[in-house]
Amino acid sequence: MESFLLSKVSFVIKKIRLEKGMTQEDLAYKSNLDRTYISGIERNSRNLTIKSLELIMKGLEVSDVVFFEMLIKEILKHD
Repeated sequence: MESFLLSKVSFVIKKIRLEKGMTQEDLAYKSNLDRTYISGIERNSRNLTIKSLELIMKGLEVSDVVFFEMLIKEILKHD
């Protein structure tokens, strides 16, 4: 069963990445993670840890406050 929260986190990661004009490869490099891991997260086929989320937010150069504000907006769209 797909996790609603995980799907929204994945959506926000991809949305920010695309808004910044980054490829998955760019994000992987800046996050010090593998590109296939980033791809798996964006496709909801990988679960991510809080540590990985921290690395991704740093790679996206977005604060945790901004990230979670965007996440809350996405969650509220579907409630």
